[in-house]
Amino acid sequence: MTLSMRLQGRDNNWNLIRTVAALLVLVSHSYALCGETARDPGILLTGYTPVSWIGLSVFFICSGFLISKSWNDNPKILTYAGKRTARILPALAIAVLGAAIVLGPLVSTLGWGEYFGNPQTWRYVAGNLTFIKMQYELPGVFDSLPYPRAVNGSLWTLKTEVLLYILVPTLCIFGRYLGPLAFPGLVAIVSGLILSLFYYFPYLDPIKTPARVFQWKDSCNLMCYFGMGAIFYSLRDLIPLRRDLMVVASLLFIGSWFGGPTLTLLASFLCLPYISLFAAYTPTRAGRWFSRFGDPSYGIYVYAFPIQQAIVHCVPGITPEAHLAVSCATVIPLGYLSWNRIEKPMLHAARRYLGDNKS
Repeated sequence: MTLSMRLQGRDNNWNLIRTVAALLVLVSHSYALCGETARDPGILLTGYTPVSWIGLSVFFICSGFLISKSWNDNPKILTYAGKRTARILPALAIAVLGAAIVLGPLVSTLGWGEYFGNPQTWRYVAGNLTFIKMQYELPGVFDSLPYPRAVNGSLWTLKTEVLLYILVPTLCIFGRYLGPLAFPGLVAIVSGLILSLFYYFPYLDPIKTPARVFQWKDSCNLMCYFGMGAIFYSLRDLIPLRRDLMVVASLLFIGSWFGGPTLTLLASFLCLPYISLFAAYTPTRAGRWFSRFGDPSYGIYVYAFPIQQAIVHCVPGITPEAHLAVSCATVIPLGYLSWNRIEKPMLHAARRYLGDNKS
């Protein structure tokens, strides 16, 4: 059975997979925000890769595949833009405004008047809601924590995500004129990004090189995973979903952890997309049961970081394990509430307004 045959129905495990990916990010942040990054399970196992990076990689593989499908199902610019806006902006607005207007003044070392009168407060709101210049700090907030001043460190990936939202229809529209050259062009872009990760970025001086260059490196990495998801969608008629291939891909991916970061990076680009898509489109009882409750993954992702920082602020010296337990108990219900009361209604409203009946 090929991947395209599985796409005909709605029986999949995407909600479960995305939620697990979001929780992997939450796990890593519990260790990092408690000042114990070295105890991250991924770093303990591999020596270099936190489990959050696996979660982010799966997120972007999923996004590349499903965004490509969304455009293919209804290639109209206004409909596509409306659905993407309705998906990403409502929960983000709550996360940004909640941090700036509710959480910030409660924990800031500044008085309320000084806090709300500080331009940085409003730059945080405007920058993060427009994606023009993402901001991660609020005045006087979390200054003395083990991971100081960061209010919502998860938001950096959203600018990359939005850029890729724009890139998908752009490439597809130009692809109409390129004809048979369109797919090789996509492969060339992804290959170029991968090569830059292997041959350029490893030689950067960590002291002399600006931090934004390393953030660009991480963005390139995520773009590669998104591109692999898009490539798999383009080849959906040719890709078989077979358990033996899944086992081989899994063994290669796990084995690469013991071969150093370069081998792990290469294996993850080649194997993780197949593993993710096989897991997504091989129906399971757990996936069906989980899908009944909706998709809390995006809410978990955008709400977790400030809540996790607030936990460290309120309980100094908390262990990463206790922090993780409290974080999950707080953020997971919030993610479900966000999906059922905010994200899902907004998506349905956007689709009705746009006259789009497809997911």
